[in-house]
Amino acid sequence: MLTNISHMPIIDGHDEPQGAVMIIDDISKIAEMQTELKRKEEELEQLDDRFQETYTQLKLADQEKKANTGDLTRIRMEMGEKTKEITDINSLLQERQRELQSLNESIQTKTGELSTIATHLEENKTTLTMVETGLQKKQKELELIEQTDKMPSSDIVKHKLTLSDEIDKCLDITEENLKTKKFDDDQ
Repeated sequence: MLTNISHMPIIDGHDEPQGAVMIIDDISKIAEMQTELKRKEEELEQLDDRFQETYTQLKLADQEKKANTGDLTRIRMEMGEKTKEITDINSLLQERQRELQSLNESIQTKTGELSTIATHLEENKTTLTMVETGLQKKQKELELIEQTDKMPSSDIVKHKLTLSDEIDKCLDITEENLKTKKFDDDQ
């Protein structure tokens, strides 16, 4: 049995393999049809050679006028049989080509399905990354809360005042900026 194997790994957010997706297509029918097609092409070539040989014999018989009516009738019958064989082979070839086209369309459909699966895997990986980032942020917040809970209350106040001073510096809040100014009606 001949097969066409396609596969794609499934990887989690830590780049660890979790599994694989594998599609196995049986292409033994295609190989058989190709072999049959090649054999029929060889038969067609042989028939064509025989047809050419018969045609040449007819020409020689006509030119040399040695062939009698019985021989000509026999040659014509052979030509009719060969023409029928060629027609049958052409019909068979067309049928095989339709089957090959159908198999190619099936392979394209399977390839499209595999591509869709790969897209879904990539989307899931992106979602997993976003969830992991959110979890890391929450973990840092919890660690900060735990550190704050372990400090003595005077250290917490000092820590909050330090944070407040840093925020004030960032926002450019100084005592001069906080003093009340009188404005004229024009201002």
